[in-house]
Amino acid sequence: MRTLQLSSAPRRVRLLALLLLGGLLFTIPAGNPPVSKAEGTIIAQQDVSSGDDQSEGPQISVGGDRVGVAWGERFSQRLGTNTTTIGFTFPGPTYFDAAGANFSNQFPDVAVDSNGNTHVAYAVGGTIYYRRKLKDRSWEGAHQVISTNFPNPVRIAVGGDGMIWIIWRDADGTSVFYRRSTDGTTWSNGSDGGKVFSESGNMFSEDIAIGPDNLPHVVWYIRSTGTNKGQIRYADWNGSKFSAGSVTNDGFYDADPAIAVDNSNVQHIVWRKQLSSNSWAITYANRPSGGKWENFTTIATTNGDAAYGPGIAVDEQRNVFITSSNPSGSTRHVLLYGKTPTSDWEFVLEMPKIGRDSRNSVAAKNGEAHVAYQTEAVRDQGQIEYIRVNYKSIPQMSATPVIAGGASTTNQNPVSVSFTSISGNPTQIRWRWNAAPTDAANDSNGWQTFTNPKSIALPANLDRSACQSLVLYTQVRNGTTTQEGSSQASVQFDGTVQANIQVTNPFLAGLPTTFSQTVQDTYNGTSDGAYNGDPDYTRMPQFFLGIYNNNDCSGLSGYAVPVSNASGSISNGTYQNKLTLGQGSIPNAGSKVTINVVVTDKLGNITIVPKQLIYDPANTAQSGTPNTAGLPVLNSNTAPSVNSANSIIRTLTFQNVDVDDTTYGKFENLPAGSQFWGVWIANSRTPVTNPNSSSLQWFPVEVPNPRPNFSVSWNLFNGIAPASRVAGTYYIYVKFLDGAGNATVGTLPAVQVNLTQGFSVPKIFLPEIRK
Repeated sequence: MRTLQLSSAPRRVRLLALLLLGGLLFTIPAGNPPVSKAEGTIIAQQDVSSGDDQSEGPQISVGGDRVGVAWGERFSQRLGTNTTTIGFTFPGPTYFDAAGANFSNQFPDVAVDSNGNTHVAYAVGGTIYYRRKLKDRSWEGAHQVISTNFPNPVRIAVGGDGMIWIIWRDADGTSVFYRRSTDGTTWSNGSDGGKVFSESGNMFSEDIAIGPDNLPHVVWYIRSTGTNKGQIRYADWNGSKFSAGSVTNDGFYDADPAIAVDNSNVQHIVWRKQLSSNSWAITYANRPSGGKWENFTTIATTNGDAAYGPGIAVDEQRNVFITSSNPSGSTRHVLLYGKTPTSDWEFVLEMPKIGRDSRNSVAAKNGEAHVAYQTEAVRDQGQIEYIRVNYKSIPQMSATPVIAGGASTTNQNPVSVSFTSISGNPTQIRWRWNAAPTDAANDSNGWQTFTNPKSIALPANLDRSACQSLVLYTQVRNGTTTQEGSSQASVQFDGTVQANIQVTNPFLAGLPTTFSQTVQDTYNGTSDGAYNGDPDYTRMPQFFLGIYNNNDCSGLSGYAVPVSNASGSISNGTYQNKLTLGQGSIPNAGSKVTINVVVTDKLGNITIVPKQLIYDPANTAQSGTPNTAGLPVLNSNTAPSVNSANSIIRTLTFQNVDVDDTTYGKFENLPAGSQFWGVWIANSRTPVTNPNSSSLQWFPVEVPNPRPNFSVSWNLFNGIAPASRVAGTYYIYVKFLDGAGNATVGTLPAVQVNLTQGFSVPKIFLPEIRK
């Protein structure tokens, strides 16, 4: 079987695309030779059989990166096979016992699918067998397909859907039959009972091919008698059965057709046509899917009997190859012809003359023809010769896109796309983002004029808020020659700065270690405050700035804060510092200040993020006599009660609290008397006469829902030296805080608490708020 694998089309084991037939009357121009002579270069040559038996009836197929050959050994009655990776030497052949086979008539066949798996079909007497060799695996055992009346020859094809089709004629040529299978073990047929067609006159020399639509097409000719004698006949599968018609009916005697289907479902056929008693024409025609047979062409004429059927193959670039055995005096030689999609037929080269070179088969891939032919340097000691030929056809259509000069990231829209590795002289291009372009779906509004470079818009639904990984798929063409598959290039689109920006209270708990509290809170005057509070407040004209890369794919580059006259670079995706509001930027006490933070990334994207802080200093006078009008005011004097549990963790319960703060209360919309953020608590082992001028260590505790009555959990050991953490009396002092960490001048009366021997010490000494 002459097969070829189209890289983007379903696997058609019979020459990757085989062709079909339709009746059309035509007058043959006697003896027109090919228009020109093309250069063909032999890349490889090898005898793939061995021994001195009569090796005969070779068939060849390519699929994926594999090439396979099958033939018969007449005298030893063995099936011969050989397969290798394209470009590598064939190993020694593998033979299977076929005792009872008549390989001078019961020729075997081979098909290599798109995965590189090799399939063979052959007949032994009245039984057809199937074998399979998965790529890089050993041959599997034989499976019986059917027992019938001397099937000859047997032909096989495999579709892109994995369906295996086998056809044969019976002993008298009354019918051409078929079976199909998905696994090679169970074989079935359609509604026609497994019969392609039946007609009188001896149906002969059948062949099969499957296109990318997975529909098989069968050809044969009528050898002896009847209305259709000497006609090339065809049959198409319609999903449940075959329907038949004629390719030729011109009055000449036509014989030995072979078929292939290309990746556009165009069927290609070749046969030999008798012009006179000693002159034959190697003839070609094709048929578009759903159309009529056309382009009838004489490829060559022979001076003598063509005798053996020609072969045909088509590759993924739609180059078509034909082989035929040409009589040459007392011997014969195999000739190769080729045609690109846009050229006339050309004579490529003569296969190396070895002996009497007769039966032949051809497969094709990527502008190369793979030929197997039977040669006899010694009579009845035929060998199978393999030839790999490079055909100087049109280059494969391709162009590799390069986005933004090969940059890994871009912020441009549209992007400039240049192209490298251009071949085939493309004139048009289409594209699609993140999927290959098709007629039904593309982002280019169909085919556009090919230019290098090309400005291409990014997807319309592109999310600019985050980095996006984009893949551009392009496909080029020139006239009717279209790139197989597509080319692609990747880029990260970074259309804006992705950064988390923190502008917050510079005294906030939990800031990075470098900027957090280094000593415990103390209180010696109204300018002192807590190291915690509301993140949106500050009691000094400064703030903490944190800038953090939030998956910006190009990386953060720099920052600027105009209100602080600060700017600089960002290293390792992070910037942290405490900044001071510049002179002239300090707002009035009790007002909001807007802080614009400008961040750039390495692509030059810029983002300006406005942040706001409420400036709430203790001294509200920007000039003149200082005051304490910005402090919260304690209007109540009721000490909290403490539960009596003998534990260092106690519950402080507050009743009738009354605290006012003109700034925090206003901005947080708090009712009078409940205008505070939290409490500031200190412990002592001895009474303190003046809590405002002592060495007490104060701890801020947030009250999430400020109100007159609330409770908090408190640790009696907070601020107490380890040596003093023993049973005895403890004194608790409480002030109130606003969101900026300002504290009330007033302090609630001290609370005396006693610990007795055996007190409990929880493992975690963290103050908790209990609502």
